[in-house]
Parts: sequence; C-alpha cells; structure tokens
Amino acid sequence: MTLKLNSTFFYPHCPDIQDLAVHLYALRNTRLTRLYSSLSDLGGRHNMFLNPTFYNLTHLDIVDLPGRKPRWNQWDVLARLPKLSHLSLYDLHIAKDCLIHCKGLKVLIFLRVDDERLVGMIYDSMLELRDDWINSVNGRFDFWMTAELFSIARKG
Repeated sequence: MTLKLNSTFFYPHCPDIQDLAVHLYALRNTRLTRLYSSLSDLGGRHNMFLNPTFYNLTHLDIVDLPGRKPRWNQWDVLARLPKLSHLSLYDLHIAKDCLIHCKGLKVLIFLRVDDERLVGMIYDSMLELRDDWINSVNGRFDFWMTAELFSIARKG
C-alpha cells in the first residue's frame, strides 16, 4: 500500500519531525535534519534545496538522481546546504565533486552494486599512488594484488 501525504496533512500534527522519508514536495514548512529521498521527481528543480525547509539538513540519503548522467552543475546546490555533514549517493562523479565542494561533509557514503569484484581504494596522496605503481613495476605487492585478495575474501 502506498500512502501519499502532503504537508498540510501531517505538518500541523507533527511540527517537530526530524527524520522522514517522503516526496520532497510534501516538506514545505518542516525543519528536517535528516532526509532519505528519491530525487527523481525533482526534474530540473534542484534549487529546491535552497528552500528554508532544508536549512537544518545534516544527513541526506539520495537513493537516486534524475537523469542518466547527473552533472555537478545540476547538483552544486548540495554545497550550499549549510549544515550538511553526512551524505550518501550512488553516482561516483557527483560523489567526487561533493568531496571537493561540500566543505562541511564529515562522511560521504558511496553506494554501489553488491558485487565481490568491485573494490574501492582510497589513497592519501598521489605520492602513495606513485609508490604503488613503483611496487607493481618491481614485482612487489601492489593495489592489484590487494584488490584481488579483497575480492576473494568477499566471495567467502
């Protein structure tokens, strides 16, 4: 069963809502701190996030972004959410841009397909990446070997 609510229905009865999963258009006049939402119903109206409803948003879980290949210039509004500290999304390019532009982020969760072959790696610097390449050239333990071990371990 699907229940669709609009803000005139639930807000007068629950003015202190902080955690909610709902279509974004139903959120007028709320003071959310956490939001789990599909953004596919926004179309091209990404600036909706500049509405005071989202001023206190600290945690944002985006389960999908509209469009086949979202671009940062469509989502740069995320960097203007003053209290956003926790973000999860699935698009790698937007995730990378968020790390660059969303200065208040403490945590960014990149959601991925559950496949044991997919291994994510983080390097602290390009120097560390270069050293790994040198290890590879010299036949020593490198990121390919590390990734393969992780993949094998996940297959369990």
